[in-house]
Amino acid sequence: MKKKLAIFGLILSLLCFAACSTGGSGDDNTNTGETGTVTLNTAELVLEEGEKAALTAQADPAGDIVWSSDNEAAATVSDAGEVTAVKAGYAIITAKCGGAAAYCEVTVSAPAEPAVVTETIYEANFKEMDEVPADLNAETQGDGAFTITDEGLRVSISSSGSSAFAYKQLEGTEGRISVEMRIKADASAFANAMFLYRGTEGKDPTQDGILSFSMSGGNFQNNSGGWASIGARYTTRAWYDVRLVFDTGAGMYDAYINGLKYASIPFRNAGEGFEDSIDLMVFGSESNGADFTYEYIRVTKVTSAYAPAVYANQTSYSVVLEQAKEVVLDYSVTGNPAPEISVTASTGASVADDNKTVSVSAAGSYTVTVTATNAAGSASKTFTVNARAQSAVYLDTDFSSASAAGVTTTGSGGTVSFGADGATVKASSTSGIWIDKKFDAAFDGIVVFEISFKENVDNAASAFTNLLFLYNSNASGDLGSTATGVAVRNADNELCWSEQSSGGWTAFQDANGNRVLLNVGTTYTLKVVHDFDNKMSYFYLTGEGANNTFSETYLGSHTFRNSSVENIDRIRIGSDKTGTDFTVSHLTVYQGDSSDIRTA
Repeated sequence: MKKKLAIFGLILSLLCFAACSTGGSGDDNTNTGETGTVTLNTAELVLEEGEKAALTAQADPAGDIVWSSDNEAAATVSDAGEVTAVKAGYAIITAKCGGAAAYCEVTVSAPAEPAVVTETIYEANFKEMDEVPADLNAETQGDGAFTITDEGLRVSISSSGSSAFAYKQLEGTEGRISVEMRIKADASAFANAMFLYRGTEGKDPTQDGILSFSMSGGNFQNNSGGWASIGARYTTRAWYDVRLVFDTGAGMYDAYINGLKYASIPFRNAGEGFEDSIDLMVFGSESNGADFTYEYIRVTKVTSAYAPAVYANQTSYSVVLEQAKEVVLDYSVTGNPAPEISVTASTGASVADDNKTVSVSAAGSYTVTVTATNAAGSASKTFTVNARAQSAVYLDTDFSSASAAGVTTTGSGGTVSFGADGATVKASSTSGIWIDKKFDAAFDGIVVFEISFKENVDNAASAFTNLLFLYNSNASGDLGSTATGVAVRNADNELCWSEQSSGGWTAFQDANGNRVLLNVGTTYTLKVVHDFDNKMSYFYLTGEGANNTFSETYLGSHTFRNSSVENIDRIRIGSDKTGTDFTVSHLTVYQGDSSDIRTA
């Protein structure tokens, strides 16, 4: 490169018909031209991608310095002489004044890969063992048994058995932890695939549980006050690679099945030190008929750099401009070393220095992307802020009271209670109980319904939540034609839509063809966009702040249940199935436009 620089200087001298000579010593670089000299503080820089360095130049006689780079893909230079390393490569920085110039050769290298060192806390490859390792402290009752087979460590309980549990002290493990296992179930009976505790006394300090992960009835499940699917299914006699990655400081863990991330989930208990450490690992079952096998279990700790993660408790926000013009994003960030946060927002939205307060001034839908970056990588989360003018909003209520919601309750087969959390609907008989909202005038065109809700208990086999029914009343003002219906049904908490003509129910499916199952205790926001001109409904779902957090996801579109419906003037929410128990925390209805419809 030195030879190239010398040749470049010689050619430039010939082209300019100037007799230039390089003077000075050490790191100085002085070039003399017919009209004077330019001196740089250094003739060579070696930088890593992203690094900056300052060049200074002196001209004799004094004059304005013009800076340039012959390869801005590798390095750029500002008008003040600040060099920024862009990408691995070489560049020549020129400082010119009149007919004189001086040069600095810049070598840019790629940044060194972060040193990610893992410490093994526990590792056992049961397939290579002859007997159950003593340090697992296996305990069984009844016909429960731990045995080593050609496939690994088998946990089995016959139809008359009672329990089989193993536990291992981890002694205050802290930081970024990965728990990995290869597991298969030969029966669908309940398997406690992994329990992690803060406490150290006994094999089951239930009040100190921070992570509870299981396989049951074809679902991988998490327990955050009740067992619920994380959205991943399994089949019997098939092996699955499970990885649970958590940060004890954040109180969250990510669940991966066969390399695919399914959920970011909060610890079962939080606060009062629950996030600080992990002291105990427990696995096994107490369910008759359980039969599952571990090929290996591995617990490791990342002791240096690890990539960031952005955890969001809420990803979709609505604001009515006459009431407020800003929202505060609810998210947290982890990573080591501490990540730098950058925020970008679509035109019309601005973000304050706290990287969380978003301000808007006009109606529209705005996106805000939060990116966390450190030497180990980056992660981002996208938020949506929907701003509406008051005149375009038909209903915007938190259901804190019936009067605030402007609704009536009908039916004698249950109760509706209004409070700070919203309206809680409990059906106690087939007579049913509903929340009704009748609008003074019908609305049509493109209308958007956003309902936030959570299931308080696992639906019994016959329980059924009429989550959102939309009607066009008949001439007498009674329930008339139905545009659409959305419900949660059966013990799996399956989200469904009402089919055209037949009035039957069909489960929504995700991109992998799996039914959309809702976790108990998670607050979801369902957005239904109705296009009355084309008789189509578009469905979107967001998980917010519990054990299944995810950004707004498109579920699909379907024709109206009754194609003759021209508009909507009535909403009904409730159930006539005993055992129903759910809470509606918010409902917004507003006039939309084509921008509210997306199909990806």
